[in-house]
Amino acid sequence: MRAQQNFKTVIVGGTVVTDHDVVRLDIGINGGRIAALMEPGTPHVAAETIDASDRFVLPGGIDTHTHIQWPVGDGHSLDTFAEATAAAAVSGTTTVLDFVPPPAAGESHYDAALRRLGQAEGRCATDYSFRPILTSADDGTVSDVARMAELGLRCFKIFTTYEDMRLTDGEIYRIMDAIAAVDGLAGFHAENHELVADATLRTVAAAGHGIAEFPDSRPGLAEEAAIDLVSLYARDHGVPIFIFHVSGSAGLGAIRRARKLGTTVRGETCTHYLVFDDSVYRGANRWMYVITPPIRGEEDQDDLWHALATGELACVGSDHCAYGRHHKHPDADDFTAMTAGAPGIDVRMPMLWSRAVTDDRLSVVDFARVTARGPAETFGLFPRKGVIRVGSDADIIVVDPQAAWRWPEEPASWGSDYQPYGGISGQGRVTRTLVRGRTVARDGAFVGSREGQLVRQDPIRLSSWR
Repeated sequence: MRAQQNFKTVIVGGTVVTDHDVVRLDIGINGGRIAALMEPGTPHVAAETIDASDRFVLPGGIDTHTHIQWPVGDGHSLDTFAEATAAAAVSGTTTVLDFVPPPAAGESHYDAALRRLGQAEGRCATDYSFRPILTSADDGTVSDVARMAELGLRCFKIFTTYEDMRLTDGEIYRIMDAIAAVDGLAGFHAENHELVADATLRTVAAAGHGIAEFPDSRPGLAEEAAIDLVSLYARDHGVPIFIFHVSGSAGLGAIRRARKLGTTVRGETCTHYLVFDDSVYRGANRWMYVITPPIRGEEDQDDLWHALATGELACVGSDHCAYGRHHKHPDADDFTAMTAGAPGIDVRMPMLWSRAVTDDRLSVVDFARVTARGPAETFGLFPRKGVIRVGSDADIIVVDPQAAWRWPEEPASWGSDYQPYGGISGQGRVTRTLVRGRTVARDGAFVGSREGQLVRQDPIRLSSWR
């Protein structure tokens, strides 16, 4: 007779998505971590039992790209850490990877990181981590890179465009050396600044600044050229790099080419590139979709789905920015006057499940890879996060694959005052979310507390990506 095991929580009856398989298992949880993966019916004692019959049990989602409570103008976006992470948890995200904004005048990058950590501490429903945005490459910033790595922030973001944030080619090369020295990861918003500036000038001169012309102002070639350059630098340094928000075939082509030449590079795409195509820029609410890089055509979208299925892209992020109408100026029909970005932290997991699993573009194992394991491996969180494995954090979601939904037309009460995904229907809904073994959301409602913790990023090494 098998001895009974004692657990705080047990999830029974579900179909569990493990590293590489889908199998019927019961999951025992103690101390916030997965303590046992058991054959169904294994004797046990539990203070709490969660019945997951007829449902999938997966590792909690990791959103690789959020901008919560983000500085804009004289204030910030229309969400807070408390609100946005609760919304994320309801839809199946258990860890958000946000950013440290550029430092304020007179502030160091290290001081900006401390200030951002203070904004999130004690307010998050999910676990969280940050990637500092580096806007200089002077000696002070090089020193700050090492100091921020000691805080557990060793993944960074660099802009190759936007006049007030971008680094020059020489600065990028120098700061990548500093990031490599701390076993860190350089991530890039990759669009060639000169090509974007020239394309914008020519577009406005030829056709005006209406939103229908927006895609022409930021061509895929600009994305491709920037990825080519930073990939060359990465090969020279012998370090991995990450490309944020790959929008289509041009960027993917650059990533494929870089890999053939020996660069270790990973990338993400975002929900909006997988759900919408460039016809949105000719629609009634086209102002909602001014996002950089722009949403591309149907062939680009098909290529992105193929790249997710084959593992060429590691992650899907939301690129969430809870801006309001007053940031977007919808009545102006002027893409040059708009703050680029859109909300989406809550829609990413259900929309991706429906478009990927329900519509048979990805298997459930692939879904877990691009929403959980891939992000965790990429950003130094694996195997604590991103996988259902004994010893890993009990960040777990339960999905009802039969549940139908229609995304509301009205904006969410917690953030932005407009809704880019309103009216879209899908199938497959998260019915329970656990963060480190605690139920924080159930049946579409947030029921937890805000005990999310900072997750330190482990050293990023080439061997861990292969």
